[in-house]
Amino acid sequence: MTQDFTVEPLLSAALASPILDPRASDPVFTASVEEMKAAITCPDISSSSSSSSNPAEGGTVLLVPGTATTGSECFKDTPYVQLLPHQGRGYKVCWVDLPDHTLGDVQVAAEYVAFAIEHLSQQRRREQGSSAAKINVIGHSQGGLVVQWALNFWETKRELVEKFIGLAANFQGSLLSDLLCNSLEGVLGCPPAAYQQGKDSNLIKALNRHGGDQALVDTAAIYTYTDEALVYPGSASLPGATNLALQDAKICGKDHFVLHNTITTDAGAFRMVLDILENGSKKSIPEGPMSTEECSSFSDMIPEQSFKSVDLVDMLSDKIKENLRLLVGWVDHEPPLMPYAQ
Repeated sequence: MTQDFTVEPLLSAALASPILDPRASDPVFTASVEEMKAAITCPDISSSSSSSSNPAEGGTVLLVPGTATTGSECFKDTPYVQLLPHQGRGYKVCWVDLPDHTLGDVQVAAEYVAFAIEHLSQQRRREQGSSAAKINVIGHSQGGLVVQWALNFWETKRELVEKFIGLAANFQGSLLSDLLCNSLEGVLGCPPAAYQQGKDSNLIKALNRHGGDQALVDTAAIYTYTDEALVYPGSASLPGATNLALQDAKICGKDHFVLHNTITTDAGAFRMVLDILENGSKKSIPEGPMSTEECSSFSDMIPEQSFKSVDLVDMLSDKIKENLRLLVGWVDHEPPLMPYAQ
């Protein structure tokens, strides 16, 4: 049930930072419901070509973008939007845009994800005419970290999630974030989210301290050993999750080359995601390797289709050249932890 977080004007200042809602033990949202609702997009892509007689029978899939991207930039031109609705049981895909191009405070971004999970679950419930409806969540890069934070502190949202899949998710920080912030500190500053994705950040420590260092729902972590952004060993895997390296001999093999961002368009990764959505993460541990064709092509799913992943370096460069918009809101230190995470 959606909670009403409206308060009397005299109490507004007291609720400037999240506190525990005694009714639900979840932190109160600091972002407005209107803003969070407006951040959700569900593109109108028919799933009528799926093998299911019931369009979107497989349910709703929420896509959560990585650093410096919107939901559209991260996912629109990938198989998760263009192909997933038509596969298996058929799926309804939606994405959420996180504040400040996913460069702002991870804690605030997590509010958007927690809200989106509840909102889309309620929407699915109305569509089904059912009293209960879970959704699936896929997070790329920082998006996986944001989802894990949301599930850890907004505990009531866990029962609304069927499966959570991380794609190169940096659950334990990123060397790229550390290098970026250390090199820019004292010059331009750094985006809040970059500070928070450092290996020894207060945010990562708080997540681990409060139990977020393990799977909280049915979770699968799919990652690549040739990830140029997540250098720390084990950062993209999660204890208690089904952890799947694309270069594993049972998946695509040691010669399969996938970068941090190209994982969103990788055929092998997509096939693993689809298998997990259809069968569950524990049943999707492969008994043998996929063929080279399956790991590199979508030809059996859709002919002559090419997908496009985000080139993060080019995107940052272009947008900074345009209007320096991405420098707005940069800080010289990590944002403080919200009271509920201290």
